[in-house]
Amino acid sequence: MSILHTYITLDLETTGLNPKEAEIIEIGAVKIKDGEIVDRFQTYVRPQMGVPEETTRLTGIAFKDVRNAPRINAAIENFMTFAGDQPLIVHQGRFETRFLSDASGLPFGNNIHSVRDLARIALPSLSDHRANTLADYFEVESQSAHKALCDAEQLAGIYPGVIEVLRETSLQNKQNILRLLQGTNSPLLNIFVDLGNEAIKSEFMNRIRGGGADGLPLSNVGGEEPRTETEDHAPLDTDMLCTLFESGGTFDQQTEGYEVRTEQIEMVRAIADAFNNNHLLVAEAGTGVGKSMAYLTPAIHHAAQNGRRVIVSTNTKNLQEQLFFKDLPHLERTLNVPFSYVLLKGRSNYICRNRWHAALANTETFFTEDEREGALPLVIWAEQTQTGDISENNGFDMRRYASLWSKVCSDSGYCRSQKCRTNGQCFANAVRRSAQKAHIVVINHSLLFSDIVSENAVLGEYEDLILDEAHNIEKIAAQYLGCELNIWQIKNFSDQLRSPGFQSTGTLPALRHWIGVADLKDNIFATFDKGIGRAVNAAEDIYLKAQTFFQDLTEFLYGKQSSRKFYYTPKVRYRPGENTFEAVGESLGDFAKVGAELNNSLKNLCDWLKDLPDDTFPNQDELVNELDGRAQECSDLLAALNHLTHPEDEQCVYWVELPTRENSSDTRLFSAPLHVAEVLRDALYDKMRTIVFTSATLGIRGKLIYFLQRMGLDTMPDERVQTRCLGSPFDYNLQALVCVPQFIPSPKSPHFQQAVDDLLRHLARKIGRGTLALFTSYSMLNQSYDALKNDLSSDGILLLGQGIDGARGSITDRFKTHRRAMLLGTDSFWEGVDIPGEALEILGIIRLPFAVPSEPLVAAHMEELEKQGKNPFLHYSVPEAILKFRQGFGRLIRNKSDKGIVIVFDSRVLSTFYGRAFLEALPVQHRAFRAPDHLLQAIKSWFDKASAS
Repeated sequence: MSILHTYITLDLETTGLNPKEAEIIEIGAVKIKDGEIVDRFQTYVRPQMGVPEETTRLTGIAFKDVRNAPRINAAIENFMTFAGDQPLIVHQGRFETRFLSDASGLPFGNNIHSVRDLARIALPSLSDHRANTLADYFEVESQSAHKALCDAEQLAGIYPGVIEVLRETSLQNKQNILRLLQGTNSPLLNIFVDLGNEAIKSEFMNRIRGGGADGLPLSNVGGEEPRTETEDHAPLDTDMLCTLFESGGTFDQQTEGYEVRTEQIEMVRAIADAFNNNHLLVAEAGTGVGKSMAYLTPAIHHAAQNGRRVIVSTNTKNLQEQLFFKDLPHLERTLNVPFSYVLLKGRSNYICRNRWHAALANTETFFTEDEREGALPLVIWAEQTQTGDISENNGFDMRRYASLWSKVCSDSGYCRSQKCRTNGQCFANAVRRSAQKAHIVVINHSLLFSDIVSENAVLGEYEDLILDEAHNIEKIAAQYLGCELNIWQIKNFSDQLRSPGFQSTGTLPALRHWIGVADLKDNIFATFDKGIGRAVNAAEDIYLKAQTFFQDLTEFLYGKQSSRKFYYTPKVRYRPGENTFEAVGESLGDFAKVGAELNNSLKNLCDWLKDLPDDTFPNQDELVNELDGRAQECSDLLAALNHLTHPEDEQCVYWVELPTRENSSDTRLFSAPLHVAEVLRDALYDKMRTIVFTSATLGIRGKLIYFLQRMGLDTMPDERVQTRCLGSPFDYNLQALVCVPQFIPSPKSPHFQQAVDDLLRHLARKIGRGTLALFTSYSMLNQSYDALKNDLSSDGILLLGQGIDGARGSITDRFKTHRRAMLLGTDSFWEGVDIPGEALEILGIIRLPFAVPSEPLVAAHMEELEKQGKNPFLHYSVPEAILKFRQGFGRLIRNKSDKGIVIVFDSRVLSTFYGRAFLEALPVQHRAFRAPDHLLQAIKSWFDKASAS
């Protein structure tokens, strides 16, 4: 009897996700024998605590359905009678195991097999691996009226579909998967043993069907014509480019629903002039202008006419993918200009075939038991991928297995380039070669600054640059050009050298293994054995000494604080000349000493290995390169430790971030350059012919002075720097209403929190439209969430809190599907979130988004302004807050059909001399309200009028 043909598919409906708090309310199952459905099972379960309204809304199961149902013990007993000893096929695995085990007290674990985990291995490029997505992919439907039975019937169609995909993969892939599963407790082992035996019998060695199921091309190279360099500079025909965007032009003729936007045409003209005249152009383009098409079209013509490369850098992954997968292919079809384009990421985003094959050949020494299970979704993907870009593998859990990925990704420290046995198939080098020949290269800001630090080692020489989402440049530059050290860096480094466990893994145990099987003279073997032993001991010691150092530092710095309870991450700034680390000098000295010993041991081993004859043992070149990389990593960590604990650079800002959790030693050391503008001037402004800075939020009240000063562009020759502030084509007076409730007390008042909660509650209950509330701190967000949760739940209104109900992406997706939901978000929701349509109709800005004055970089910038005799609040705090305020406002109106209300809860916009600058920065007039009833009635009336129009 094989698990491939005979099994039970099972689904549970519950009142929540935590079995300690929630209960099973329905069990559905389908019995399959020899590939055919032979029986079905369904029962409701009467819970102890009733059925919450949100559960009814999600599952359709109400208390009336379960009132006369059996209790959980009887229900599980009936199910076990139905199932017998057959293996159970479920969707998630851990979820079902926890609920069944907690409810019955029986160990279900090894008999429950996850379709989701199988699908992550078989279909890594699927957009996600939820049950509905898999059902759509395999075209599976169920007509059952019962939710759990319906889902179990879907699983009965999904599971054989996934198995069939796995059948089609090569025997080598199956063997690699079995090699990873050996020695683990994974329930998937039984499935792959049967698949392997089946494959051997039939000698079925076909490859998996290619391509990604999410519809995105698995390629990071587009277009046809490679770039041919020319020495002449042919200017762009600006009028011709503008004509493309006018009524009757190319875009009008070839784009369905095209709308002429004068702001877009003006931006095209400004960018074409910038290319023709070697300008540094700063162009603010309001939401809806279509700025990506406005800069890509002149960039493509400029690159194609002159054989040049134009680098386009963005801040977010979403915009990168929009440019490469949507905008550039559209322009390739629309423009009569042959060109090529590439999506380029940092080296560590790509799998290294050489390291991956070496890891598969030696799984016991490369991976821990947990990592072997985590590596399963890489097996088939690594064979089928055209790009090697891990972001296309939605089956791999990068958050959980970042350490695993670091063992198999491409890394400059370990890359052997031309000497590598897989050089011709290297993903990272292939895309870099393509980027050298392309007309348009799409990157992100982090890679841009990585290239600056490495003196163009990544991008090579280029002279034309477009910086989209440019309002983030200063922040990203400070992060990337700075330095960080924490205990997790040391632990990951130590674990990669040697990870103790049932069977040690890592670089040093691998070296010991191969030295042991090599044919070496006794004295050479003894030298290596002792050297490896010293390195292993030092690798263990460096983590222990680092722990002691960070523990001592944490206790010392917390001893200077009044409390250890914080709602935010406390940061302590320190300066050159201060004796910040004197109190922890002993543990710091021990940490540095053992680090130096480890560094010497690794370098000695590298030198000895290089003296051995070639092919002394298998994988010798790879191991030498791996050890070289570890030695360089050790040197870099020691350099960071010295830089951060012996601050000398007056142009750097140094600080320590303390942990918020009790008994944690997760203290982190940071530094960042104070004057990013100087780096930009030397690395970019003086080298580039043309740079375009663009974003929807660069200026304040139609002026770009503040941005120019922060970027150091105000010191460049006036004739070289050009500016444009282009408004939005949206009719904000028709599409939006800005409300300021005067009845809410000042944020400094002890009654502010209660007033905010009361108004949010009224909005949810009496207006009932999708609402996003933007907070400036998790502390206040959490208090509002606790105050609102029960009230809104009792009214059937979904409340979602950032950091409470999931990550930003998952709660945003849930928010979009619930008409009356309320989402409470903080920092990352102020920008980069796109929720068009009726899902978001009310935006609440709870407080003006001033940066915390004690933030080290903020404090340093303010000190600099004070030295210059300027008011730091007016010259730094207010402009920064206005820009973020505008970004928050921009979440509401995303297209011409969007309509909604913005409520500014912070009355300082009316009561302070600086507050009105925030309202004046918005593209629509505001209305003030003295009473809650007046505000709510005005909102209702506005929506009624908007609906009628």
